[in-house]
Amino acid sequence: MPVSRVQDPDLIAGFYDAAAHPDRWINAWNAVCHAFEAEDGVLFEQEHPGATPRILAATNWDVAAPRLMGEFYLPLDGPAAPAPGVFAYRSRAGHLLTTTVSLEGVARAGLGLHRAVTGAEFASADHAALDNVARHVAAALRLEKLLVEERRASAMRGAALDQYSHGAVIVDAQGAILFANDPALRLAATGGILLGADGDGLSCDRPDEADRLANLIYRAAARGEVGCTRVTRRGGRAILAATVAPLPGAAGANIRPVLVTIRDLAATSDAAQADLMGLFGFTGAEAAIVPQLLAGDSAALIAQSRGVSVATIRAQAARVLAKTGAANLRALASMIAALGCG
Repeated sequence: MPVSRVQDPDLIAGFYDAAAHPDRWINAWNAVCHAFEAEDGVLFEQEHPGATPRILAATNWDVAAPRLMGEFYLPLDGPAAPAPGVFAYRSRAGHLLTTTVSLEGVARAGLGLHRAVTGAEFASADHAALDNVARHVAAALRLEKLLVEERRASAMRGAALDQYSHGAVIVDAQGAILFANDPALRLAATGGILLGADGDGLSCDRPDEADRLANLIYRAAARGEVGCTRVTRRGGRAILAATVAPLPGAAGANIRPVLVTIRDLAATSDAAQADLMGLFGFTGAEAAIVPQLLAGDSAALIAQSRGVSVATIRAQAARVLAKTGAANLRALASMIAALGCG
């Protein structure tokens, strides 16, 4: 067997691809059998040595002959329970090359390859190569367990977030979407926020806002930081706010999933207006104009919609900024988004 075949990066990458897509273990294992010039073989894992094996992939193999399971391939006249390691031997069934590798606790994975009795014996280079393959298989199986745990946790979070009135999107460190609730889908349909397909992930219409959102997502995933950004809708009406916060990750994971909460600042509810009045001492009129201010409406347009003078709206807007301590409307938008008053 040319050793280069087993060291092929594509072959090794196949294990980690199978960790994310378990139906692809058979593809990864077929590549191993081909690299070792084996007629058939099996890849399995066990929670403990006496447990029923979970067969990940089996190639042209009848598990009843020679008795593959039990304590795995036992050498003729060999010990009853071989320790983890590579074994190569010849039996009436042909040439066998096997190894077991420890997983978490007493769990283990087993790899076995078979050549016909008339074929070439496995060489010492094959032993070392299978040992290297086994280490990558073990790492991929640990990754598969972490991904399963994260998918389960994400499904539970998604069920709760579907009841949330604001848009909620769970993403990974690159912004790839793991979950988006119905309010998020409705907000995306109005522009500003992009819920991409085919791996494009969560982003914004405007490149500068897209860069800022991507940076906030990465910092939340890698460092556990919380941030907020304003999102401009089509036509220049800045009425969306995105708050970015890390979620608990699976045990042993260094990168956390991220929750992005999207609020429509132009749709402030009566309850939210009451919150603003309580937090900042706004009058009812001052709280009522906040959504329109954050939407980018001019003082003239707000005055016309409310039936008051432009001077009155400008005075109310000045008092809103003064009472919150916000330097400008952008700072006000970030403050209100962070408080959840939307």
